[in-house]
Amino acid sequence: AQGDTAWDVYCGIGVISFYLSSKFKRVFGVEASEASIVSARENAVTNGIDNVQFTSGPAEDVFYDRNYWLKQAKPDVVVLDPPRVGLHMRVISTVLAAKPKRIIYVSCNAKALVRDLEVLMHSFPAYQLVQTQAFDMFPQTRHVETVAVLDRVS
Repeated sequence: AQGDTAWDVYCGIGVISFYLSSKFKRVFGVEASEASIVSARENAVTNGIDNVQFTSGPAEDVFYDRNYWLKQAKPDVVVLDPPRVGLHMRVISTVLAAKPKRIIYVSCNAKALVRDLEVLMHSFPAYQLVQTQAFDMFPQTRHVETVAVLDRVS
């Protein structure tokens, strides 16, 4: 999906943000780790990427400024790659209020993923699960990454 604006929530050093930067006019990366945001900004400069804006702080705190996130930075697509505990309810609330066309959820914890998908699929607006894919990024362990794609039900 392409569009004007994408969010990369829990963006780390910006790898997904940089990928999105070639598909969207503006990308907003949010990450709790200040060190990761410093690296993301350095990587953006090094690679000549000027349409990504990084904000440091816990996503649930960054999203307190709902006026900004729901008006000036309103997304077409949101990518979520939360820590093992899954999404904070304030993050879910902000994403639902933003009403993106698509949500892409990257998870390393199947229980948290199922819990959060249940909320996203049974809230307003409702989202429909259109695709999932598991990735065995840690061979010889029981850990697996899962990507879930959800589209907004009109």
